[in-house]
Amino acid sequence: VIARQPEWILQPEAEWEIVGDVNNVVFTCGAVLLGRELWVYYGAADTVIGLAKGNLDDF
Repeated sequence: VIARQPEWILQPEAEWEIVGDVNNVVFTCGAVLLGRELWVYYGAADTVIGLAKGNLDDF
């Protein structure tokens, strides 16, 4: 680890991230950097898989 973001970049917000086998949890599974865009694959509520995208300039 070379740096840490002071704030969360991913948190449960949608109902399918909040309600499931394990409520109120999201956890990253992997990430891909495409130019300046970061794609983060994550599990949500231990039930489904999501994809969050963000531009590195926004962090």
